[in-house]
Amino acid sequence: MQGYTDGNVRPDAGISRAELAILAVREAAYQGVVLPPPEERLFTDLAEIPDWALSAIRLAANADLMQGFPDGSFRAPATATRAQAAVLVVRIRDQVGR
Repeated sequence: MQGYTDGNVRPDAGISRAELAILAVREAAYQGVVLPPPEERLFTDLAEIPDWALSAIRLAANADLMQGFPDGSFRAPATATRAQAAVLVVRIRDQVGR
């Protein structure tokens, strides 16, 4: 994990879905998972996805590590739920086992 630009890690703060996508891509790479190249995913809320997270979100979505919502949004700034994080861990584990 890396901290924020101010040097803090903020261990008590919630984690956004954008931040979770970055962690997912980094962990998958650390585990040796070869992710397919990011495709141009057009989420309905693309304007809400920060530039620093866009590539990771596209990679995570293309590799089926994370998904958007039925309305086509990704909801990058939303705080990730424990369920979403747990599903992500299982999906990375499944990718490692392939």
